[in-house]
Amino acid sequence: MNKLIIVCLVLFLPTLGFGLTQDEVKKYDELEGLAFIKALAVDKKYESVVKESAYVKPADNEKGEFYYYVGLAYYSLKKFSEAKNALVLNEKYPNLHPDYSLLLARTYQALNLFDSCSKQFEKISKLLIKNQDWVIYTQCLSKNKETDKLLNLFLFTDLTDDDFFLQSQDFLLTHGLTTFANDKRNQFLQSCKSIRNYMELNEILVKNKIKDPRVLEVAHSCHPSAIEITSLLIKSLFNEGKFHSIAYLFEELSAVNPEFSKHTAEFYKVAGRLTTSDYFFLNADEKSYVLSRSSFFLGKESFIELLTFPIDSAIRISNNELGYALSFSAFKVGDNVVAKKIILDQKIKSSKDLALLNLIEKCNQLSWRCRP
Repeated sequence: MNKLIIVCLVLFLPTLGFGLTQDEVKKYDELEGLAFIKALAVDKKYESVVKESAYVKPADNEKGEFYYYVGLAYYSLKKFSEAKNALVLNEKYPNLHPDYSLLLARTYQALNLFDSCSKQFEKISKLLIKNQDWVIYTQCLSKNKETDKLLNLFLFTDLTDDDFFLQSQDFLLTHGLTTFANDKRNQFLQSCKSIRNYMELNEILVKNKIKDPRVLEVAHSCHPSAIEITSLLIKSLFNEGKFHSIAYLFEELSAVNPEFSKHTAEFYKVAGRLTTSDYFFLNADEKSYVLSRSSFFLGKESFIELLTFPIDSAIRISNNELGYALSFSAFKVGDNVVAKKIILDQKIKSSKDLALLNLIEKCNQLSWRCRP
């Protein structure tokens, strides 16, 4: 009895595959032939597909689909020559899988067989080419130096696939056909797209030195929480000196995350909206608010206002720049005693602090030569 069980297991193991767990063995136990190989491929058990295909003998009317899954397994394992052999040698069989030609075209591209790749794509309806396959098709035509076909493809093919649009933008802009590219981009921007599409379009425009602020503006309106989009928009606005617009963007972000309040305040300050800036500095934290107001008074040389502005001593002592500003202000209004005390209270004295302290000492000794 034991010998019989062992014999059965030995005979049965090849069909189940050595790379499968016990649960997977149970799952595939009732499947055989093409159905078994297909189930493995759908579950992305590509190594098992390759191993098990050696034990499966599909019927003639199943061979077209069977060899597609074998080719898919080899392709997914980056064994492109084996994938080509499985697909090309069995192209004659009926009932090919709907994605057979696309997989064969991808395989040709992976093997740098660009002429075969482009010819294979020409057999496929443009409506069936989707997503990253447009990248592969464009590369094959380009590597094969079929510029006329690319031009005809991107000028006269009306498709809504976003990856097709991105490839067309890159080609048209690279070849100086900006008017055609702008027209297609206008259509693209009429509806919301994925974050990836906006990011890739922006990269294409930057590469071709094209400025179109609408791209990031539309992207932000469609994806207001996408920080990668917002950061690119802020960078673009900063380069254009649009600080008020940046402040408004940070204000939107601070409504969700108070940590952005300080950035909002800083850009409102640069934009000249000082009252609004103070509000957001105060909302961020008291220290930021105090530093903002101190910087404002010092910039206006309003030394008395700075000295009379209520500042917590802990904030003053912990911030060297603020301490220096207060000491300098006291010196400028002729109160050297206060100016010296502030410097001496500083925990860490910079070279600038020491230079001011030295000047204060000289003024005390030779007050008639001191000109604050």
